[in-house]
Amino acid sequence: MSDKTFTLEDLTGFDGCDGRPAYIAVDGVVYDATGSKLWRGGNHVRAHDAGRELSREIGMAPHPRDRLERLPRVGLLAAAPAAPVVPPPEPVPAFARLAHALHAHPASVHFPIALCAVAALLHAGGRILGMAALETAALINLAIGLASAPVAILSGLLDWRYHYGGRLSRLFAWKLGLSSLLLALGASALGLRLGGVGPAFDALVALHLPVVLALGFVGGRITFPAP
Repeated sequence: MSDKTFTLEDLTGFDGCDGRPAYIAVDGVVYDATGSKLWRGGNHVRAHDAGRELSREIGMAPHPRDRLERLPRVGLLAAAPAAPVVPPPEPVPAFARLAHALHAHPASVHFPIALCAVAALLHAGGRILGMAALETAALINLAIGLASAPVAILSGLLDWRYHYGGRLSRLFAWKLGLSSLLLALGASALGLRLGGVGPAFDALVALHLPVVLALGFVGGRITFPAP
């Protein structure tokens, strides 16, 4: 490892943008992430930027801390000069750490997404084939999907708040909006179903499929950023 010492100001010049190297500092050690596919363009999973001190963020990462040892060490981070007293960073609540460690959002989000998509397909099949059993199965899937959606949304909000810093980027705005739309569609469809099946109910159930596909796409872009 190089004995070069970097200040926080020095580190900002290694942000991985416009061909510059991508350096990150964790626990006083500066690592070179330039060659990592996970840090292309100086950004990791659209949440962490190179050229910064990331010890707190790494503490919330879903992978072990020793994963950093795969990156070359290029120096040490100099002790920061004394600064005005500022309030300490907001601690991550134990329940948020536990939910993140158990991957609560990835585990729970599959239920409403899959069940609502299946409900749309079953209902369409039932209407086309004239099979009431398929329509009943669609209704059951839709009801269970709607009931499980709040758990998935809550776990997602916890991840967004504490793992991604609560930054309302374009992708997160889309995800929040589409999640709300999915809930509204499900609640409206079930409300209409109490009065009987009709064209409005058919349309609301069918709309679940494109919304679910859009949610899956946005979630995929957050978890697996485009190169």
